[in-house]
Amino acid sequence: DVVSLETPVGDDSDDGKSTLGDFLSDDKILSPDQESSQRILRDQVRTKRFLQGIAQEVKRVRESKDASETIRVCDAGCGAVPILGLYAAMQDKNVAVVCIEKNPAAAKIAEKYIDLLGLTERISVLCGDARTITPAAEIDILVSETMDVALFNEPMADILAHLKTFVAENGA
Repeated sequence: DVVSLETPVGDDSDDGKSTLGDFLSDDKILSPDQESSQRILRDQVRTKRFLQGIAQEVKRVRESKDASETIRVCDAGCGAVPILGLYAAMQDKNVAVVCIEKNPAAAKIAEKYIDLLGLTERISVLCGDARTITPAAEIDILVSETMDVALFNEPMADILAHLKTFVAENGA
């Protein structure tokens, strides 16, 4: 017998809202965190500008600190591929990065990338909402690339408004 994915499942009290297709996973469909991570990698112009800004700010902050002092970077809403935090850590041997990610699955993937690159001593991932989390130390550089699809459900303004209170006086 051939069964359609549109076949209702459940009992009569379910109002027929669930179908067989609701319970089958499709390995070809990306999760939201995977989709957003791939989108940032595809958007080369925007990503390049973020990276240029990070390099410029690390250099600026470094000039205001002793060479051995730590530059603290916060990548708020880092996603599964914390490209901004990774890049910041690569700019100076004394950059310490805290990546904040709300999605637990994306946070775990980010930790794996950081581990694979041998940067666990300099980059940590906090799983939590960047709009409410309190960083353990003052931030020198705050980055957040959390623009959602078509700017709906846009958390960037709330994230920056909350975390800017933890940015150092000479920070960015």
